[in-house]
Amino acid sequence: MNTIDYMKKTLFFLLHLVVFTSLSDQAKAQDDNLKPVNGIFSQYDFQFDYYSLVRKLLFRGFSDNPEIRFVVIPSFTPEFVLDIEVDNNKKYFLLYHQANPSIWYNQGKKKINIDSMKTEIEYKSFALIKKLFLAAINKTKYQPDSLHSIGIDGTDYYFSVNDMGQKDGFIWSPPVGTKMNRLVEIAIHLTQLMKEEPDMIEFDTTFSKEIEDLTKLLE
Repeated sequence: MNTIDYMKKTLFFLLHLVVFTSLSDQAKAQDDNLKPVNGIFSQYDFQFDYYSLVRKLLFRGFSDNPEIRFVVIPSFTPEFVLDIEVDNNKKYFLLYHQANPSIWYNQGKKKINIDSMKTEIEYKSFALIKKLFLAAINKTKYQPDSLHSIGIDGTDYYFSVNDMGQKDGFIWSPPVGTKMNRLVEIAIHLTQLMKEEPDMIEFDTTFSKEIEDLTKLLE
């Protein structure tokens, strides 16, 4: 290969690298909001069957109208759902169900058990997390699927909040450093708190500030 051809190929490679990086950055910026959840009439048959099974197994015993709901559908690991519900005594509880084993990989193959946890959460902490979910879901908008198509594997995160009926939004594997990644990390941390504080969850100052800061960014 002569020098001119080598320089042309190098320039061609660099040009494509710049374009790809630019598109990726645009995708990250555009995807830093939740997206609307597709209705049943826009789903493929296999999606409808799978999500119906997820609902049947994971939501069993849960309210149809939780204060908040966080559903996690990973590519390879078991699915799980986290609810916050209020009882007749106006006490708030975190409820957690996880499939064991994965629903996706074991449909019709073996019995799927549901691992569960339940922990009370004090009202101020509940109010903080509900306000965050509401702020995020109120920013839900349609976006290009460019970022979703770049990846092969990942996780779908579904968020719901009770605000004069259920409002929903979802995001697929948000990039580190984005607002949606911070939202996912906060929701995941709730499941960790259930294991650390089995009797009563009350957010500490650091976690409360993290939630409040992100809520302000989203409002």
